[in-house]
Amino acid sequence: MALFGLFGIGNFGNEASLAAGLEAVARELPGAVVTTISTDPGRVAGLHGVPGHAIGDAGPASALAGGGRLRRVATRPLVEIGRWVSAVRHLRGIDLLLVPGTGILDDFGQRPTQLPLDVFRWSVAARLAACRLAYLSIGAGPINHPVSRRLMRAALAQADVCSYRDDGARAFMASLGRDTSDDEVWPDLVFGLERTPAPRRADPASLGVALGVMDYRGWQGRGDEAERIHRAYLDKMTDLARRLRERGCVLRLVIGDDADLAPAEAIAAALADPDVVVCRSGAFDDVLAAMADVDVVIASRYHNLVAALITGVPAVSISYAPKNEQLMEMAGLGGRCEQIESFRVDAVLDHLDDVLRDREALTSTVRERTDALRTTVRSRLAVFLDGHAAGAGPA
Repeated sequence: MALFGLFGIGNFGNEASLAAGLEAVARELPGAVVTTISTDPGRVAGLHGVPGHAIGDAGPASALAGGGRLRRVATRPLVEIGRWVSAVRHLRGIDLLLVPGTGILDDFGQRPTQLPLDVFRWSVAARLAACRLAYLSIGAGPINHPVSRRLMRAALAQADVCSYRDDGARAFMASLGRDTSDDEVWPDLVFGLERTPAPRRADPASLGVALGVMDYRGWQGRGDEAERIHRAYLDKMTDLARRLRERGCVLRLVIGDDADLAPAEAIAAALADPDVVVCRSGAFDDVLAAMADVDVVIASRYHNLVAALITGVPAVSISYAPKNEQLMEMAGLGGRCEQIESFRVDAVLDHLDDVLRDREALTSTVRERTDALRTTVRSRLAVFLDGHAAGAGPA
């Protein structure tokens, strides 16, 4: 069995999704031989102790990928052929290619020749290699580039099993022409991790807020417009952090990706306040720990919000994609969202005040909903993996 995804790139949500998949396999199929297909197999092996194969491996043709721009352009077709051959050969020894969650079917920061082509290549390679293909609890959409849409729709068409992490993802793929009548909606796999909610804070006198900072530069994240968007976002987040401190909040700046550390440090430097703590996390468990003794989370990254819910903390979303709103609805926090490129600091603070007015009830709701999501996703994974083992032989 091989687990496929953008792992090893410094995104804590992706690593948490992989960890959830690995935990489920170990729980349900303790004798399974498991590998990964990832962006950085060496880093993934160090984090999770599982050997792997590189998504972009081109076999012997990899030697042609270096050099100057002219050489790269001239040899690109040969390198791509090498990647196809390498993918098919690799999957011939594997009975199941599993995509464990993540927002795998969107083109956030991706050109068609990047993730969309990789997903298409490996999905078709699974079909050619007679390897079963399952997309479980995935995110889908937005996919803005028309070529990326065609590639990702064709990739999903190769799947034997598909489930989405919310109704919006399923509706999005249906809007692209996929027949989703047999596709299920599961909770995000990360809810299935073996983690426990944090104890309630012992000091109600001070309000603890975790502010999730994102290295946001627009959907594609390139060019002058991306820098303008980033600057505007950073200015408003700095203002939000300052106003939270003026309210007397104990403030933690939390990240969800290696790239988020620089903007978090920039906000802290602008405030020059020794009581503003930058949580220099390196993994999803670090994010959980940073949120363990706060009262409210305000965040943009989807899996920062998931971390808040796992720790039993109500949240406000500064959303960069519809998946955030879907998650907040599932957690009983619907309506407490602002859009990342147009949010007003006053509006975010209004949502915060709304949460605080009903904090005890919302905290109870979040913990009840999260418990239900955890139970559901674990049972769905158990059914799938047990069915695979019964139908496909040893994993």
